[in-house]
Amino acid sequence: MPGIEIEPLEDEHLRAAAALLAKRHARHRATEALLPEISDFHSQLKRDLDHEAAGGVIAVRGDDLVAYMIGRAPIVSMPHWGGILSDQQIAELIAYLKTLK
Repeated sequence: MPGIEIEPLEDEHLRAAAALLAKRHARHRATEALLPEISDFHSQLKRDLDHEAAGGVIAVRGDDLVAYMIGRAPIVSMPHWGGILSDQQIAELIAYLKTLK
């Protein structure tokens, strides 16, 4: 199994990231029916990434985007790592995020 690569989040990754978010939201709605039904996660992520202080990274295993994070100083939001990163990889990711302007 190939390792995980961390790369900058670009517009071309938003569809795959939105699919991850949609799957997570569906799991949450299955246990909490009061959560709203949302059909357009792509626009939500685009809006988050378009903020002037925002940046993001993705985790890729082979050809598959398996996780993403969008953050802006001083807040990091939308962490969807799903337990796939080691503590060292998370520390490296946080260090990388701090370099984003």
